[in-house]
Amino acid sequence: MIAAPAEEGLERRSAYTPRALPTLFDPLTRAAPSQHHKPITPGMGLGLYICRCIAHAHHGTIAVESDERGTVFTVDLPRGTMPNDAGTDSS
Repeated sequence: MIAAPAEEGLERRSAYTPRALPTLFDPLTRAAPSQHHKPITPGMGLGLYICRCIAHAHHGTIAVESDERGTVFTVDLPRGTMPNDAGTDSS
């Protein structure tokens, strides 16, 4: 994973309530930020689900950490080439 600390450019988003975190990556899920932060923007609840699908398709992960300072999303993707799954015969 390559990332910069928050003070070097990663934006911290409004904090989510702890009970929202387990389902944040589920499809059609909308979790409101905690009461002390800006209101939620409109959407369908598919963005983080799609991000998780893309990460998993590339054998990676996506995670979220949220506290009173804000929220950070971390995506880990493997480096290098993946085996060829196209069904080519190597013999």
